[in-house]
Amino acid sequence: MARLTRVKLTQVMTNSKGRAIAAILFDHDEWRINIYEAHGFATEEEAQAFWRANFDPENGEFHPERRRHKRFDMTSLRVKVMLVQETSDEPRYEDCTLVNLSYGGLRVLAHRPLQEGDKCQFLIELQRSVKGSAVVEALIRWVRSVGSEAWDLGAQFLESSKGWLGPEENDLRSVAEWREQP
Repeated sequence: MARLTRVKLTQVMTNSKGRAIAAILFDHDEWRINIYEAHGFATEEEAQAFWRANFDPENGEFHPERRRHKRFDMTSLRVKVMLVQETSDEPRYEDCTLVNLSYGGLRVLAHRPLQEGDKCQFLIELQRSVKGSAVVEALIRWVRSVGSEAWDLGAQFLESSKGWLGPEENDLRSVAEWREQP
């Protein structure tokens, strides 16, 4: 037996010729994009940000990896990352979990939300004497809620912070591929 569901259509994405190529809608308790099974967004804004970051606006094709620099999974390495919050007295540091890292930016899980477009600083301590620690400045490019008290953040390094990893992407590759010896 067929089941009817009610969805609320909120936005139709069109290309430069006015052709409809996708839609954002609300279905029961989540926001969705009607193509490529993109769903599970907590807000309409999250769905829109995901659309802008991952889909070609002319034909709707999914392009999840459009980055200029390779990303390296950092979850198995001992890397300490803290979000630096400037206060009137001394800076306050909030622990984050580094998910991945590239020459152009990073992805972290944070315990407080930031806004897309915010400029912030991260203290990154690589457990390796070659790179040590650095405070890097970054621009928040996207934010996704991953529960009631955690946020997935994508940040792009500002030009002034790109040199801490070294001049080449290979420098980062050696850090990412390094494993702590027993």
